[in-house]
Amino acid sequence: MIKKLFFTLILTIVAELFSGVLHFEHADVVYPEGYFENAVLVGNIFETVRPKVIELVGNDPGRITIVLKDRGTISNGYTMPFFHKTIVIYLWPPESWLSFRLPLEDWYAYVLIHEFSHMCHLTYQDEIGKTITKLTGIPLYPQLFSDLVEGVTVFNESSFSSSSGRLNSPFYSNGLFYYSLSNFPSPGYIKVAPDDDYRDGLLYYN
Repeated sequence: MIKKLFFTLILTIVAELFSGVLHFEHADVVYPEGYFENAVLVGNIFETVRPKVIELVGNDPGRITIVLKDRGTISNGYTMPFFHKTIVIYLWPPESWLSFRLPLEDWYAYVLIHEFSHMCHLTYQDEIGKTITKLTGIPLYPQLFSDLVEGVTVFNESSFSSSSGRLNSPFYSNGLFYYSLSNFPSPGYIKVAPDDDYRDGLLYYN
């Protein structure tokens, strides 16, 4: 009874916050009022980039949910691999120095490749993980604790064309090669001194 009430409350809140849901072959796109065309675009781009991301990572996470949000001039996305396997995208495209650091052909294509790479990578399970998940109902995703969580996405976002992704940015890749690699700290550095990181939290992406 309590569980039913909880899900009813959640569905009511979602219905109030969002205008509709579009169903694509491998994803449901939830969008706020006034963003139907964006939802159509995002769903079609996702279906286009999906096969190659799965090929690059080597894992198919199955059907996912993509939630579009209007957060003003915030450009970002994030991935929640548990339970409903959801990607959230803030719709405003990047501006200023960020877009020079991340050469973009298309903001939606870039963020979908990046976040879906997270989904494929983070939901990867070996046979032991699959067995534990089946027995307990609790997803066991060992890649959540990897130091390579962002490295996989940076590689993938740069693998679709020569004009997309950080590794194809002359500013980013040349700077990384000439100034960083000779003195590159281990990923453990950020765990020791996270507030002291002069790279502004970008060590994992580097």
